[in-house]
Amino acid sequence: MLRVANPYLKRAQQNAVSTNTMGPQSQRRINLVQRTAQLKANNIGYTKRKGLQLTLTGDAAFDPNVNCPVCKAKRIGCPAPHRPHHQLCPNNRRTKGITMANTNPEHHSAVGQTLLVLDWKRAFGLETPCPTCNNPLQNDRTNWSKNKTLFPIFGLDGAPQWAIVMTMKCPCCKQRFNANDGAILCRLPAYAAAAYPVEPKFAQSRNCHVSKTATDSFDLLMTTYANGDLCSHLLYNAVNQAYLSKISAHCSYHKGQREPKNVLPYPAKDGWYVKYYPPLGSLICNMFDSASRQQNPWGICDYMRWTREIQSVKCEGGMFAQDHTFDVLKNCYNKKGAMALWDVATDTGEIASAVLIYSVKIKDYAHAAEQLSRQQHFNPAAM
Repeated sequence: MLRVANPYLKRAQQNAVSTNTMGPQSQRRINLVQRTAQLKANNIGYTKRKGLQLTLTGDAAFDPNVNCPVCKAKRIGCPAPHRPHHQLCPNNRRTKGITMANTNPEHHSAVGQTLLVLDWKRAFGLETPCPTCNNPLQNDRTNWSKNKTLFPIFGLDGAPQWAIVMTMKCPCCKQRFNANDGAILCRLPAYAAAAYPVEPKFAQSRNCHVSKTATDSFDLLMTTYANGDLCSHLLYNAVNQAYLSKISAHCSYHKGQREPKNVLPYPAKDGWYVKYYPPLGSLICNMFDSASRQQNPWGICDYMRWTREIQSVKCEGGMFAQDHTFDVLKNCYNKKGAMALWDVATDTGEIASAVLIYSVKIKDYAHAAEQLSRQQHFNPAAM
């Protein structure tokens, strides 16, 4: 029987390659850009040379066994040439290998800087528990490996310290934590937490931290005067004085060597490398207010401890005095509309109650007075 051809019928498209011989790359339809990204992520085709260390400028670091002709000849067993060691070689009797650090201003500005690596598993072999579900955290990556940045730690002893902080991830609750978070430091042993020079309650999630030596001094100032601007000025002054001493030492070295014409300009204090600054006064006030409510290694925050100390003040058959104080609000950062402070002092000089009030009317502090009268050991004889 003769079959009539349908002119509107479309022919099925034939594949150039069968599915049996088609590779996974053709099936996924990955273009060249995506393939390059995958190779970089897996480090395929990118091998690092062993022993290659780079400087701040990206050049190869000096290696005496390779760059010094005398040391190189001794290493391969050849007779040493009759010439001194390289200026950067530590075996050079005149320079001791420090010529570049006194002649190069960029190298000289980095001399004495403290670099911390916060990896608790590599440093102490500790499994850090998750603050939420208490499961062991897994190391992910550092701030330096991710975006080539360092975490600053400001103090009163000069230039800030810099930390390479490991980011850890919980496999159970999928939360991420930094190795220098206060919640992580509280769960570490004391000998490991002491390696990070920051008090755990002040290790808050910010872009910088303040060292323990500075916060120990600020605790006295903030408790009495609450002057955050003064604390911020002290941190700025420490950085400025360290920079002045650095640049004076660099210039005096060239003056002693009588090389004033060959002196390169010293890096500016707010130059192209350091872009971090100490916290301002308002931020320091917020930091100390938050630190009083942060968790401590002993399990109770300072705010609750201070509250319990005031509530435990006794007055058995003695005298007490109540007063309204106005000048004390000058040191109060968050007044929240308060007008005065109502306080009660016992005959021993202790404060039994201190609350902020909106006015001097009795109705504004009646609740606080009632709570004070209900305390078990507060039974005065006279007022």
